[in-house]
Amino acid sequence: MAREHVHPQGRVVALSHGEPQGTVAVAPAGKQVHLCSPELDPDLLHHLRVPIQESLILYNDPELNELSVQCFMNLMQFMGEMPFKKDNTQSGCLIHILLLGKEKEMLRDEIYCQVIKQTTQNPAKSFCTLGWRLLNLMTGFFPCSDTLQPFVTRHLQDISQDYQHPYQELACVCQENMQRSLTFGGRRNIPSHVEMDAILAGKTSRRVPTQLPGEVEFPIKIRSFSLAGEAVTDFCKEMGVLNLTEIKEFSILANRRQDGMVRPLHAEEYLFDFLLDDGSIFLSLRRMMWRSPLTFSSDLYVDFHYQQLLADYLSGHLLLAPADGSSSVQQLAQLSALQHLAQGLQGEPSLVEMKEYLPSLDGLSIKAAEIQTFCEGHIAAMHSLSPQNAKIQFIEFLSAMPLFGSNTFLAQKVSQQGCPSPCMVSISQDGVLFLHPKTKVPSALKPDQLIQLQLMTST
Repeated sequence: MAREHVHPQGRVVALSHGEPQGTVAVAPAGKQVHLCSPELDPDLLHHLRVPIQESLILYNDPELNELSVQCFMNLMQFMGEMPFKKDNTQSGCLIHILLLGKEKEMLRDEIYCQVIKQTTQNPAKSFCTLGWRLLNLMTGFFPCSDTLQPFVTRHLQDISQDYQHPYQELACVCQENMQRSLTFGGRRNIPSHVEMDAILAGKTSRRVPTQLPGEVEFPIKIRSFSLAGEAVTDFCKEMGVLNLTEIKEFSILANRRQDGMVRPLHAEEYLFDFLLDDGSIFLSLRRMMWRSPLTFSSDLYVDFHYQQLLADYLSGHLLLAPADGSSSVQQLAQLSALQHLAQGLQGEPSLVEMKEYLPSLDGLSIKAAEIQTFCEGHIAAMHSLSPQNAKIQFIEFLSAMPLFGSNTFLAQKVSQQGCPSPCMVSISQDGVLFLHPKTKVPSALKPDQLIQLQLMTST
């Protein structure tokens, strides 16, 4: 049986249907109007100057009612509408409200109602602005219920379509954030102190240095609720990559400086859930798959792929012909010449430079002088190549290597007989290879044999 609950201010009514949380309605005393009604009169929503004594939504659980009253107190303190209680701060109030919504799903509608109420017809612009900034955060951290969603959506739509409204832009952002929350579940972690200070100052975005291959830093603009997939898409557009299939082959990785641990981020994960104030985590970008044809659509595209493949090549992650064969020497000489020309150098490389152009494989350094002789001939034959064309030829050459397109990891401890420990594990769309960490000679071990890999880290 439904029960009517009239707020002391005679404004908010909740209909309880035997559940802890009922259907919400907003109305003056004696009149019920469902909150999700498209004909809801905006005059029925009024800002309150004094704290509430009970929840706006009727709860059968006294604890939820008490938490609602405390939340409203924190809301008024956060917005500046009442003095802070002892030992409380603006950021403390904000954290309290966000944590309450994350941890108490049954209170999310109550929090939405409170913030919308306090930002409607609020005569103090400074107070109202803080309330809207809180609503911006809430919509990105946790969604409201399906019952309340139609009202919140209509409320934000009406304001976002009113170009004279002072918070029209924020309403648009709130709509985007709420859609992300409904789809992906919202941010996992509350804002860090740095992010919190930026939010309270009204800064909605930040440029985060992201490491590209070759340790080149590229600033990526992200907002509080930017997804990894969105950042990847934005960067790919900068490179001239517009094909969705190819975009999905790139990934952002979270890197821990202390131990080098690397974790690729899923497209639907929030970037700020991984960034810490102490700078111990940094983001990087890498191409993970190589199914799509390479287009070389821009200088940035060429440089990105050249630097990634160069690092893999010099680390010995791309197999060559047998190291003691003449074809291997020719390959190494040609790749060394292309590296030399890619730097815009025309003169003959020194022996020291030559060794820097060779991959870290056992036995190659003693062949440096022989490789240098052939390299000089290749440089003479290709002297007209521009640096960009030299990079493109280097990429195309490596694309024929046996391990091209593989992601290689170091398994620091392997217990299976017949497999070296530590061991290099190379994973590609064609399968898995187990390699000796120094010689890069493949193991006879088959991928379907049981292996215990401990502490696998990207290299």
